[in-house]
Amino acid sequence: MLSVIMPVKHNYDITKVCIDSLYSYTEEEFELIIVDDDSDREMKGYLNSLLSATIITNEESIGYPKSVNKALDIAKGEYIAIVNSDLVFTPDWFPKIVKHFESNSKIGLIGPTSNEVNNIQHRSANRPDISYQATDSLIFFCVVITRKCLEEVGGLDEDFSPGGMEDAYYCVKAKDLGFEVGIARDVFIYHYGSASFRQEFGFDATKSKEYAESRKKILRDKVVNRKIGINKGVPKVFIAIPTFKSGLVPGLIRNLFYWALDDKYEINIPPCIIEGYFPLDNARNTIVKEFLEQDYDYIWWVDDDIVPPVYALGRLLSHKKDIITAIAFSMREEGDEAFPYPVTLRYNEEKKYQAYYGRGVEEIDATGGAAVLVHRRVYESLERPYEFMYHKDGTLALTCDFRVWQKVQENGFKLYADYEILCDHRRTCSILGIQNTMAGIVNRDRNILLTILKSLIDPSILARYRDRIMNFLDSLPRVITSENEKTIHDFILSLTR
Repeated sequence: MLSVIMPVKHNYDITKVCIDSLYSYTEEEFELIIVDDDSDREMKGYLNSLLSATIITNEESIGYPKSVNKALDIAKGEYIAIVNSDLVFTPDWFPKIVKHFESNSKIGLIGPTSNEVNNIQHRSANRPDISYQATDSLIFFCVVITRKCLEEVGGLDEDFSPGGMEDAYYCVKAKDLGFEVGIARDVFIYHYGSASFRQEFGFDATKSKEYAESRKKILRDKVVNRKIGINKGVPKVFIAIPTFKSGLVPGLIRNLFYWALDDKYEINIPPCIIEGYFPLDNARNTIVKEFLEQDYDYIWWVDDDIVPPVYALGRLLSHKKDIITAIAFSMREEGDEAFPYPVTLRYNEEKKYQAYYGRGVEEIDATGGAAVLVHRRVYESLERPYEFMYHKDGTLALTCDFRVWQKVQENGFKLYADYEILCDHRRTCSILGIQNTMAGIVNRDRNILLTILKSLIDPSILARYRDRIMNFLDSLPRVITSENEKTIHDFILSLTR
């Protein structure tokens, strides 16, 4: 049997639609337990007409977690659904969720997808071939919990009353006890979205925001205290891969397996950023929000066509910097020529960005988002990390990936780059591809070679070591393999020292 728990307070008309859809589209046996959290007269009149529901009445408002817990005390179902009163249920929603539970006994709780949910439960994240997806956290606008999970985890934490973030903390506790948290991607439930909370704060956006921040602080404090002594100093890294077509290059997929299996870190690889979160600043801000709601130390941004060396993560972490990037190359056009350049920049005397290629670990002023490791304290200092900047005429002045570094520098943080970690940028500027090109034209067109090298080496150095460069290129085989890659990298770096 299914127990459906629904706290109610405002919005009689929306609540009626919700309950009507629940009865229309739930064919299985279920009990409906409604908690009236000091509702208005219109709502009370409607609730009195629901003869088949169990009504718990709060004489005064006690909030969401406490209301849910009162209902949990009397719920009899093998499965317990905690639902908001501003939903519209859809056909077969419950049997589809049960099917996922039956496929894996480790699953403790499952949430559906929706239209109004600010995390990866959004329907835009769906894929035709994926009906279920494990995750770290759910929003409890609608969640189904097994009896076993409920008995081991318990009810909602009432410290979050009157409500907010108790769902995220419940997922933390469930996962700590070995339960899997999942999303039924083949189930969609319409959600009006925060209807009661908006009314609770008199539709005052400032008050709502301040309240939300206070709940986040409670969550962070609880998670940190919970994890003390468990982590044992192992860095916890949240790897975020912005991709809009789920097209990770094979080399990156391979390395993700290496990092996930390495016991020197605790790795979380969340679902990729996908269509529906455009533009890019919204996409990055969405993933930062998810990152901060969990207890990871670092977020490592890696583009879907970037292949960092296997040793890159450990080396970046070893520097203990708040912000540090590996080196990825992009393409620049000047006239009729196009050549690669490292996306690490410093200000010149005119306070304008210019490409900079250093050695070892050096401070920089800006970088892209291709392979950058950021400590959580950086994002905790920012209200809205990513945003585009525009000129008065509406043209783009600065991308969100560059604007964020200006903001963190204003907050006292420094950026660094490790020039010993060279990434392969497969779709845009593959260093390995450049090296193969260099080898293939060694004896044909040295001017093209010099154009390629010009992007990697300061022109004065290039002129000074022209003969040395040509001798080195002559010594290379016709086809460059991965075994030759480090030799070329070392040679290029040696010219800058």
